[in-house]
Amino acid sequence: TWFISMDVKRSIFGLEPSEIARLFRERNAILESIKEGVVAINHEGRVTMLDHEAAKILDIPPESGIGTPVKTIFPQTKMLEVLQSGEGQYDQEMLIGGIEVIVNRVPIWQNDKVTGVVSSFRRKEEIDRMAKELSQIQEYSEALRAQTHEYSNKLHTLAGLIQLGSYREALDLIGQETSGYQELLEILAVKVPDPLLSAIILGKYNRAQEMRVDFQLDPESSMIDIPESINREKIVSIIGNLLENAIEAAQENITGPHTVKLSMTDYGNDLIFEVEDSGQGVDEKSVDLSFQHGFSTKSGTGRGVGLSLVHENLKFFGGQLTAARSNIGGMRFTIYIPKHPN
Repeated sequence: TWFISMDVKRSIFGLEPSEIARLFRERNAILESIKEGVVAINHEGRVTMLDHEAAKILDIPPESGIGTPVKTIFPQTKMLEVLQSGEGQYDQEMLIGGIEVIVNRVPIWQNDKVTGVVSSFRRKEEIDRMAKELSQIQEYSEALRAQTHEYSNKLHTLAGLIQLGSYREALDLIGQETSGYQELLEILAVKVPDPLLSAIILGKYNRAQEMRVDFQLDPESSMIDIPESINREKIVSIIGNLLENAIEAAQENITGPHTVKLSMTDYGNDLIFEVEDSGQGVDEKSVDLSFQHGFSTKSGTGRGVGLSLVHENLKFFGGQLTAARSNIGGMRFTIYIPKHPN
């Protein structure tokens, strides 16, 4: 009897019945307070736990899934893969009943064996909303930083011209600065009414000015007809990364002019963006490799991410990207995003 008692106590981690009841109540309270959907399965692949958020996303009554094979209520799940491999899967995108979610799957180990799997998932639109707020703040901060630095240099130049008595040159400098910025604002106000897209273009314009790169937006550009179903944040990520790469490439060109050109059109069935730079360009092999995460022709940490993100976001849209040599010396990247992807 003593051995049986000790074995039972060991199997319940030495807890008393009242402690087990308290932990059970705490677990339920935690599950009901979080916004993630949580599903757990045992070693047979049967559901042992399902919270209300998971049931809502899976569109089933909360109690109906308990004890059933997970594939019955969650056909596209990869929890059984984790059950077999014992390796966790993190931050993966998945479509559940038309709802985009970010999924994590973690194995449960006991005595060096996988005895189950816990999967948690959250609606991607909620994560995107938080990321959007953060990215807007970061982009605004970057734009202000670049603008402050650039205008500080301009003020020093103006002060020097005035001290030298070169008043006409000072007036010319003011006129050049005002006309270029005002022209860009007028084009964006009429041709690019979307605030997120306008913000990233304006931010990269300021970034280019800071790096002494001539940023040219085609005045014939038009990006008015963006369907509501199109994810703006992904478009901003695509354009932002392409422009950043172009600005860096142009700025690193020692021998030639430092120029970046952007043109775009919403005519037809696609949203088309074209980014050109006056950099040194890359060969065809490097263009293909640049879509791989971590590959870069430049040294340093944090490189090799931009074009791989562009590629991933284009896959989401079912879009295309072409690369060719630009007439201004560097590369020309053209992307095509279907207005109504399948």
